[in-house]
Amino acid sequence: MYPLRDDYASQVLNFLELLNSHPFIKVETNGMSTQVFGDFDRAFKAIQDSISEVYKSGVKASFIVKVLPGIVPKFEN
Repeated sequence: MYPLRDDYASQVLNFLELLNSHPFIKVETNGMSTQVFGDFDRAFKAIQDSISEVYKSGVKASFIVKVLPGIVPKFEN
């Protein structure tokens, strides 16, 4: 999420709270991204509903989504 306003940090946190309100998905957040895990249809519905709530609140934001099948193993150095 890239909110197009000065208080971007609080807007991102609000969006993450919306995502985390869906009990049927797992949300992991780090400094670079947020990963959503769960059934494909339910995960996308949770993402769609959360984005919809952001837009209904009047916040203008850009969302970037990358989709990968399954769980991607973490890279080790």
